[in-house]
Amino acid sequence: MALILRVNSILLFLSVVIGDLLSRHLGEDAAWILANFTKDPNINNYTNIGLLLLPVILSLILLKKTVLGSRLFLQFVPLLLVCATLGSLIISYLPTSLSAEYYSSSIGKIAKQSSDVLIAATAVLVMLMAWFTFRESSHRTKKGKH
Repeated sequence: MALILRVNSILLFLSVVIGDLLSRHLGEDAAWILANFTKDPNINNYTNIGLLLLPVILSLILLKKTVLGSRLFLQFVPLLLVCATLGSLIISYLPTSLSAEYYSSSIGKIAKQSSDVLIAATAVLVMLMAWFTFRESSHRTKKGKH
């Protein structure tokens, strides 16, 4: 989806990180408020997933076409890693029964063992993208001409 909408991987990763911070620091309070309106025992999990996805969804909507078509190929691998990181975080916020079922599968075992490496690799790649693709766009003129 991010590739089709041409959302910059750096901005999308920032949205994922912000969503994770919101989930970790506001999740319990938001779930407590929502618990007054529903009796779902998994309201904490769903609230955390909602807080995680909120900045990502808003970024997909508001930041579309932040990548030029000619630079889209540079975004493919970083976007793939950002989406995998988002998936890994979503699974960690699922209710225990669902996440245990996923982690008991062969793919789930590999994903659980490599989630820290995935997040670190994504962070490093996104930082490299930021350092090498964002340049100050100044209108340089020749010396002495104004």
